[in-house]
Amino acid sequence: MKYAEVVVDTKVRHLHKVFDYLIPTGLEAVLKVGSKVKVPFGGRVLQGFVLAIKANTEFSGTLRELISAEQIDFSTEQLYLANRLSEYYLNSKTDTLNLLEAYVPEKTEQRYTVALTANYADVLTQKAKKQQAICAFVAANPLCMLEDVLAFCQVKRPFINLMVEKGILKLQVHGKTVKKVAWQGLDVAPTIEQEQAIKRLGKALEQELFRGFLLYGVTGSGKTEVFVELIGKTLKMGKQALVLVPEIFLTSNIFYRYQAYFAENIGIWHSGISKKKKRQLKSDLLSGKINVVIGTRSAVFLAFNALGLIIIDEEHDASFEQIVYPRYHAKDVALWRSEYHQALLILGSGTPSLESVKMVNDRKLELLMMKNRPNDYQDPNIEIIDMRKKGNEGLFSQELQQAIRKCLVQKEQILLFQNRRGYHTSYVCRSCGYVYKCEQCDISLTLHYDSNKLICHYCGKEYQVAQRCPVCDSQRIAGFGIGIEQVEEETRRLFPTASIKRLDQDATAKIDDRLDVIAAYERQEINILIGTQMLARGLDFSNVALVAVISTDVLLNFPDFRAGERAYQMLKQVAGRSGRRGQGGLVLLQTHVPDNVVLELCKKQDMKAYYRHELARRARVAYPPFQSFCSVTFSAKEEEMIIHVAKLFSAIIHYLQETMPELDFMAPERAAVAKLRGVNRWQAFVRCQQEEQLRIALSKALEMIYAHKEYKANVLIDIEFNG
Repeated sequence: MKYAEVVVDTKVRHLHKVFDYLIPTGLEAVLKVGSKVKVPFGGRVLQGFVLAIKANTEFSGTLRELISAEQIDFSTEQLYLANRLSEYYLNSKTDTLNLLEAYVPEKTEQRYTVALTANYADVLTQKAKKQQAICAFVAANPLCMLEDVLAFCQVKRPFINLMVEKGILKLQVHGKTVKKVAWQGLDVAPTIEQEQAIKRLGKALEQELFRGFLLYGVTGSGKTEVFVELIGKTLKMGKQALVLVPEIFLTSNIFYRYQAYFAENIGIWHSGISKKKKRQLKSDLLSGKINVVIGTRSAVFLAFNALGLIIIDEEHDASFEQIVYPRYHAKDVALWRSEYHQALLILGSGTPSLESVKMVNDRKLELLMMKNRPNDYQDPNIEIIDMRKKGNEGLFSQELQQAIRKCLVQKEQILLFQNRRGYHTSYVCRSCGYVYKCEQCDISLTLHYDSNKLICHYCGKEYQVAQRCPVCDSQRIAGFGIGIEQVEEETRRLFPTASIKRLDQDATAKIDDRLDVIAAYERQEINILIGTQMLARGLDFSNVALVAVISTDVLLNFPDFRAGERAYQMLKQVAGRSGRRGQGGLVLLQTHVPDNVVLELCKKQDMKAYYRHELARRARVAYPPFQSFCSVTFSAKEEEMIIHVAKLFSAIIHYLQETMPELDFMAPERAAVAKLRGVNRWQAFVRCQQEEQLRIALSKALEMIYAHKEYKANVLIDIEFNG
């Protein structure tokens, strides 16, 4: 008689408890770790996953049998990732396994060869006699079959899996080796800095050991060429490479640039491609037909046959973090996978995240610098425009209008940046002060003139534009706040003969439309391009003489402890679009707070000074990356239920503080967005110097909350760990 340990997919997200079930005779032959099963659970039939198969059980009562099983061919690495995602982010195991199931290739009969890792001797201990015997056998029989190792050494597959996790052995799908590519190098001579970076990274790559690097490169310094050279070297070694980028439309744009070097060897992955293409790519990766993937955040979970290199371009970008369940950050997963495969990890950015900078300071990442553009490139001149001065009452300051006219006369191109969709960011009754808000979310509606609708940017619900106030019946209703549609309208009014296009989620909803606009701008068919944050990411234009940020205050005043960092990154990235070739360009930052330290350091283009300032501020107020930080969101339709759970959580944390005095707790209160898609939300904050202590405290708190079954509010965890 055998038993299965099953984690059941209940609505309790953080329930990690496993349950034992009898394995009926008909399922013994097909059941394996990772199999998806149906089980009786209370009076219901629920789905779950098998975490272990064992000969004995500690349960003393009467066990029930599994109902059915579906074999899911999770790899050893995928099961390892499921555990890491559950433990690190406090995701449920069912959530993580459901996530990873989408990345399991089509079922095939797979056989594996076994080989020693490059540094197996550093991990192997003298006391591990059985492991030593296995290593001796593998060393004497290069690329021996897994079944031969199991039979000759008389061990089971889990023992081999453990040695793989420790970094002693590595498995490769038999008959699906990656063909080595005869890489000849770039077709242009690298700069001195590029050559230095390629040499250092290439040496680390050849060692076939895990190493992590932060490649800092100013806009236009040639990071892409370094990435291309490293990918070529990876393919030459018979390995595969993954490149992560933040935006879907950037994925397509970058794909074509890389395809020029790697032709049919490259594939693309993002949420916009069809299920059929995704199935084909998963198959091609394992067969070795595709050896380079360009993808967005989710591509980090793809199953590779021989992963040798992971690159995260624009590593500072917030889109690499998934903020819905199951939560994860692509940088963390990339780090785990690089360690697992003994692969090279490169984080690239012109404005690195503070977490990455601190990892460099703590010697967890090695820093490589590319501070210079090629000889014919010049840095732009950055000027701060005080919008409080007389004559600057409108959207466009006098200085900006003059600069645009000069560029148009000289047939130079202009980029205008406003990171707000719509025309007005709020719609208000001027008689009684009523603010139009979404019925489902506690958020003011944005007025869109293009569609003549009021739209919620959280849930997407649309409303008709009201002519009378529902409270006082007044017709004195007006919009406030500057959206990108308003910027476009004013641009067309001031410069009626210019060719003007807008690049944002509404004007260019489809990826192909965005690529068409970018291509037209590159061909210099467009004089003025107006955009949101899309303009700040990875685009390279040769004729941009002027970049203007219409309202920097929108970026600076966001209610988040990272607002300053993200504003600095956004402004630096946008500024980098100007003066990229030939002569230096001009960047104008319009603001009502010209003495803001972020703007001053951006103007001085002193990156080191900014990071010193921001790291000192974070250390002073005990925020990441100096302390582990966690926000706990309580959400339910009935606010009374939330209050009960929030009070219980507070009591539990105060109880835990008696033995964990290092816990710092900020009591629950209504969240900044107090209602979202019809669900009420409260929020509490917990922080701690030691991330492990924070995780233990949160796990205990959640277990105790869910012991009170009358409280059924979903407790969502958003956790920030030390860099």
